[in-house]
Amino acid sequence: MKSLFRRWVTLRWMLLLIPIVIVFYWKILLTGQFSLLTDSEGVNQGYSWLHFWIASLRQGLLPVWDPYTMSGHSFSGEMQTGAFNPLRLLFLLVPFNGIGLLPPDAYHWWYAAMHFMAVCFMFALLREFRLSRFSSLMGGICFGLAGFVGHMYWPDMYESAAWLPIVFLFLLRALRSETIRGTAFNAALSGLAVGMTILASRLHIVMMEMLVVFSAVIYYACAKASGADLPVCLS
Repeated sequence: MKSLFRRWVTLRWMLLLIPIVIVFYWKILLTGQFSLLTDSEGVNQGYSWLHFWIASLRQGLLPVWDPYTMSGHSFSGEMQTGAFNPLRLLFLLVPFNGIGLLPPDAYHWWYAAMHFMAVCFMFALLREFRLSRFSSLMGGICFGLAGFVGHMYWPDMYESAAWLPIVFLFLLRALRSETIRGTAFNAALSGLAVGMTILASRLHIVMMEMLVVFSAVIYYACAKASGADLPVCLS
């Protein structure tokens, strides 16, 4: 009963993040005066790729070939396009606007939703570090709405980077587990999150995240072997 109450309190704190993210991105979510599509090449290119991907699927075609650039080239083979990102299937539920395009508002809400996901993942990781809910809330906001993730406009970049906290969270649980079953289960979830990072399509982010994962595992193994005291988050 006590555990359920704690989870409910944590869920309420995470729900508090929804209005925070909406207010943070009020310009593109609550008004029609601003748009991401006028901001940078990365956003425009990402929007074009996403629209082509959705339009192809709605026509019953696999988006594997782009006939519109370079006299035709592989669409799925260019990782930046996010051709294999399963989360983007949600866009199939969004109708095109009157001129047959993905509504910019839907793109804006997707942008905010991905940053909300990054905030929640970091909140969960910091709670795993045994920080207070308020500290975890602040840490999640700083990770998801500021720094690299908050200022990155390439969709494949911030969609990949958003998964790092959850990769690390399940990695920590796998390292701390006292049973083979628990270790295998959490390692599988961490691997699943790594897979989502890869499918989000930015190889550079995947490489940097793997450096974090490998360094953490090596540090843990060396500390265990030497009998040194582990940090609270690993003990």
